[in-house]
Amino acid sequence: MRVLFSPVGTADPLTLLGEGPMLQICRHYRPDAVTLYLSDEIAGNEDSDQRYTRAIRLLAGELREAPPEIVLVRSACDAHRFDEHIADFRRHLSELARRWPDAELLLNVSSGTPQMQSALFSLHAFDLFRSNAIQVLTPRKAANRGDDRESQQDYELDTLWELNPDRTSGENRCREVASPNLSRLILTNSVKELILSYDYTGALSVARRISEFPDSALRLIDGAQALLELDETRACRSLANTAFALTRLPGEKLALYLAGLEVRLLREQWTDFVRAVTPAVFETLAGELARVGVARESYLRLPESVLNADAVRLDPDLTRAFGRLLSGQGGKHVYSTDLLVALESKSPENPNLAALDKLVTFESGNGWRAGSGRRNQSRISGVRNLAAHALVKLTAEDVSKRGGIAAGSVMHILYTLNRVKPGRFTRLNQGVLNALDSQDRRDAGTYHPVGADA
Repeated sequence: MRVLFSPVGTADPLTLLGEGPMLQICRHYRPDAVTLYLSDEIAGNEDSDQRYTRAIRLLAGELREAPPEIVLVRSACDAHRFDEHIADFRRHLSELARRWPDAELLLNVSSGTPQMQSALFSLHAFDLFRSNAIQVLTPRKAANRGDDRESQQDYELDTLWELNPDRTSGENRCREVASPNLSRLILTNSVKELILSYDYTGALSVARRISEFPDSALRLIDGAQALLELDETRACRSLANTAFALTRLPGEKLALYLAGLEVRLLREQWTDFVRAVTPAVFETLAGELARVGVARESYLRLPESVLNADAVRLDPDLTRAFGRLLSGQGGKHVYSTDLLVALESKSPENPNLAALDKLVTFESGNGWRAGSGRRNQSRISGVRNLAAHALVKLTAEDVSKRGGIAAGSVMHILYTLNRVKPGRFTRLNQGVLNALDSQDRRDAGTYHPVGADA
């Protein structure tokens, strides 16, 4: 079923040049019901000679069809007030959608005042109703001239109908507007803004509300959210066969964790960044120990990550390094400070000791001065403990002052020592934006403005 909602203008129902937009749509779309929206002036014309309803019935007779159900709506709005028509049109369209929920709603966006046309197209563009906006070319295929209209006072419908060139030409001047709706454009822009702020949960929520959202972009957003949550299984599924597919190579888990840590830095979530540093520092130290020949199993009981005392006692260097834990002081959990001591014991000339000392000092305030053989006695308190155990808001300055090093420098050291390329999520974001821009270009290529009657 088709239902036409049509403002009516001075080119309706027809002129000597041919049919106006309202009648052209009725001819070529054969609506089952027509609602005519009439300004005071147009309503006066209908009252005097029923030209609009009679024209529809003349057309139905020619087509040998039953005339559509016709409803006349008299506007209570100023004909030149866009804002008033938005509200009035929305009320009438809601009623039509309620009455015929499964019907195709046709909107004549070429008749009436320019304010009426714009208001009606805006409602269509925001996708508030399942509708089909139709523009109608003028009979001249160009802008109307001042003398193209018939006298509204001396209007002769029967004569104009007999001379109507559209009765024999068969030309269809209707054009369906194939532009992306404004609602989708606005929501897509919101997705872009959320992506650039690394809010993948929000971006995914908005993207799933957008019709025809590019699947390639949706998969990347879902993959980014999964990566940020360290959900490798879901990330592998979403990012498969893309430029961002996971490799499952050794070290990738830490690389993903560092990428998530970088997002906290970029979003200036200082407290979250500081709290999340500990696993990264620990894994970096464990990796450095592995590079000098000290496997995890030689000091940790896996997967609990507590001290493997039996294995440690087999190595004199590790026995000295973990003496604190072997003596029963401080329980059996191994911390970054313990790994730093072990590294200096096993590789006292290691060129990375100074950088690692900065990381441990940042985390706990209890670093080890590389090469000195004694604890770091600086006044740095360790920003991580403050963030973990106190209800405080940290600023970038707090992090630098209490940690002895800026958060950006911490990130740089972690990336450098682990040989990981920075910016994974920034590259993912660009992939999403590229996919959306490609869709925008395709959408732009489908819009073809046409001359319209009024």
